Amino acid sequence: MTKNIFNLVLINFLFISLTSCGQKSLPYLVDPAIGKTVDENIKATMSQTLNAIKSVETINDTINSENFGLGKNLDAITDAYLSNDTIYIVSALAARDATFGYKIILTRQNCVVNYFSVADENIFKVKKNDTPGHRISFGCSIKNLTLSQELKFEIGEPIEGILELTTNDYWSVSNNVDKKIKLRLTGYFKTNLKNANTLHIDY
Repeated sequence: MTKNIFNLVLINFLFISLTSCGQKSLPYLVDPAIGKTVDENIKATMSQTLNAIKSVETINDTINSENFGLGKNLDAITDAYLSNDTIYIVSALAARDATFGYKIILTRQNCVVNYFSVADENIFKVKKNDTPGHRISFGCSIKNLTLSQELKFEIGEPIEGILELTTNDYWSVSNNVDKKIKLRLTGYFKTNLKNANTLHIDY
């Protein structure tokens, strides 16, 4: 009896293992139902036609209640490009002098998410002891990417998704005072894949 139970458990284990090995492991989640959520959040922006970014900023570990965009759906411009076997999705706040956003670097096996912020003055530092600059960019270890469908890596295919990220601490300088910043961001994007090679885009 004990031997029969052991054999049954072993067979089930082997079946699960073989099934798992046959499944493709994607570096992102796939959920066809997110299309409605993406559309709703885009319609909640001022333009109702661009993409959307929603963010919550903390300064010195306290939520910045004075941030004009706190919890709001802000207009964002998003583009997606295919270069060799890599997709680059770049989305930035639709602003003139200062902006922030994210870049997704996606292959069939891996997903890297970078946060970036640009200002018209040298105010940003990745580390407290760095020299301030007008632009910073760094990877985010806390991220979650969900797409509405599995990508085929083909020019022209639609790309629709939701990105959730939390930045590492970085620094902003104002009146010679260092402020520790952290941002929690959600991006809602909908675009089509373009050919990066023909546009001569340097990543």
